Amino acid sequence: MGADPPDDIGTPESIAYVAALAPPADEAKRRATVGLVMTAKEKLRVVVEDLSEREAEGALEYIASRRHDELGALLDGAPLDEEPSSAEEEAAVQVGREELARGETVSLDEIRAELA
Repeated sequence: MGADPPDDIGTPESIAYVAALAPPADEAKRRATVGLVMTAKEKLRVVVEDLSEREAEGALEYIASRRHDELGALLDGAPLDEEPSSAEEEAAVQVGREELARGETVSLDEIRAELA
């Protein structure tokens, strides 16, 4: 490093000196070690690195279960459509079901190719 360590412990200079000794790849752990303020994401990275693979899978499943997209939440909370269907709508649904039963469908790949 070249510079002599500072005489006073706990000063910004001494903290910076110790911080510079840590390898750059472990930035979050270095910040935790020298007492610098860490962001929530930095703290999370430190914790995640110490998890076993099994613990990491469980944590990931928990996080995924807690995330909701706004549209999904909106649709989940929307009232059911209680308006009765007309005879015309019921007939159209029946035609669609019959087409599906006969295998008269269009794949997503076919639609994408058509729209490209």
